[in-house]
Amino acid sequence: MVPLFKHRLPGYVALYSAVFVIFLAVGYILHHRILAVLMPSVNASVAAVGAVEKAGGNLPAILALAIFVKNALVAVLVLTFGKRLFGAFPAFVLAVNALVLGAVYGDTVSSGTPWSEAALYFVPHGVIEIPALVAACVLAVRGTLKERLLNGAKYLAVPLALAALVEVYVTPALLEIVWAAKRIAA
Repeated sequence: MVPLFKHRLPGYVALYSAVFVIFLAVGYILHHRILAVLMPSVNASVAAVGAVEKAGGNLPAILALAIFVKNALVAVLVLTFGKRLFGAFPAFVLAVNALVLGAVYGDTVSSGTPWSEAALYFVPHGVIEIPALVAACVLAVRGTLKERLLNGAKYLAVPLALAALVEVYVTPALLEIVWAAKRIAA
């Protein structure tokens, strides 16, 4: 069973990566329409962040934990339901994530932010988080539920935790450097 899966592994990686790239482009192109649908969720997230700030909590640590938990729950859902409908559920999860990412990137660029600066909002943690999500999708299509969940814990916990930390600590620091350089140059 494992040798057969190993032969199919590149196909699964290519398939799920293609789904991500296609829907990333769709999200970018249709960013106005997609964000109109997502605004209630975005506003709720912003309100939650504001509530944590007002309470005087350690916002970066709380945000990193929240991001990790959200991504881990998505991975668990993908691993749990991935074998149903021939791997369509993982493809759906990737498509939704890519649509949102593409829409936010498209909106950021269309608001006048240079594309390279806009990429800094996503690339530092995205180079870890997106492959981890694709890996979750690939892991979801073989093995028993127990094997899928154990493999998910083994291979995804560290990258998802690292991605959350990078998103909260490294990405904002890089953006501050870019913004400081722009202020100096101006």
